Amino acid sequence: MNLMLNLIGQSDTIRQRIFLIVLTFVLTSRATAALPTVQLPKYSGPATVQVESIERFKTRVRLIPGTERNPVSIQVELPKTGRDAWPEVDVEVRDSKGKAILVRRNGTEWHKLLWQAPPMAEDYFVQAVTPAGGRSVLPPEKERVLTDKSSGLRLTFAKWPDGRKAALSLRFDDS
Repeated sequence: MNLMLNLIGQSDTIRQRIFLIVLTFVLTSRATAALPTVQLPKYSGPATVQVESIERFKTRVRLIPGTERNPVSIQVELPKTGRDAWPEVDVEVRDSKGKAILVRRNGTEWHKLLWQAPPMAEDYFVQAVTPAGGRSVLPPEKERVLTDKSSGLRLTFAKWPDGRKAALSLRFDDS
């Protein structure tokens, strides 16, 4: 409020400059706030990574191998809560040539990604993508209920997300 009152008596040029400074600060803090956490797990060699936000749900992870001669594991953890949470949609990783990278996830933790990278300088792009054909819409509740007239048994069902036909769950040990 005080800042606004002080600006009223200033020239248009000063007000425009202050507006641009504030706008730049807001846009910069918003762009960097959604950066995922990137690390090289269980690693103490010469390779490092740099992380840069490209757009809202697209991040560049640059591998700088140094003198490393072996493949390097890169782990990315996307923000899943708060104002800058990534959407729970398909997330893909591609290299600088646009080739899809095989990514491992830990169970149902969609926001934790892990992949092996060869020991060479490379940019990887982690991005949220909309599935081909767009997002499916769940039918209204009336269309999701079946009732057996003789027994009165009611069954509620739902469509699989994104038009998928089935799901596969593999469990090991005591899971």
